[in-house]
Amino acid sequence: MSVEGGQDHIKMLLLARAAGSISRVKYRSLSGPVEALAALERGEIRVFPGDASEVQRLVETKGVRILAVLGERRAAGVLADVPTAREQGFDVSWEVWRGSYAPPGISDAAYARWIARLTAMRQSPGWEAIMARNGLTPFAMDGADFEQFVREQTAAFRTVSSAIGVIP
Repeated sequence: MSVEGGQDHIKMLLLARAAGSISRVKYRSLSGPVEALAALERGEIRVFPGDASEVQRLVETKGVRILAVLGERRAAGVLADVPTAREQGFDVSWEVWRGSYAPPGISDAAYARWIARLTAMRQSPGWEAIMARNGLTPFAMDGADFEQFVREQTAAFRTVSSAIGVIP
C-alpha cells in the first residue's frame, strides 16, 4: 500500500466513491505489499488494493480472496474468474503501468539506444515468460507517444485526486 494520496489510496477512494461511501474509507499507509498483506492476514486492515503480481501466489494458495479486477477487462491466469469492478456495478477502472525514464539532457543517440534496448527486452522470450508468470498485461509505448501518455495520465491523476478530495 502506497503513501496517502498514492495510487493504492486513489484506487480505494475511487471504489468508495462509486459505492457511495467515500467518507468511510480509513486509509492506512504501509511500507509495501509484504507489510500490507501481513496486516490483512492479521485482520488489521480489511482490504488491500494490490496489484495482480503482488497477490498472484496468495491467490494460488487461497491465501486471499480477490474482490475485483480494476482493469478494463478481466485478467488472465489465476485471476481469470475474478469479475471487473465494472461488471459488479462500480464504474471504476485503474490500470497500473510503469515507465523507464532518462534525464532531460540525454543525447538523441543515447535516447535511441535505450529505446532499442527496451524494445529488444520486451520482445525477448524471457520477458514474455516474466510477464506471464506475474499475471501482467503487455503495455508498450516509447518516445514521444509515451511522453504524451505520461502527460495525459498525470493530468488525469491530478483531476481524480482533486475530485475525491486528496488534493485541493
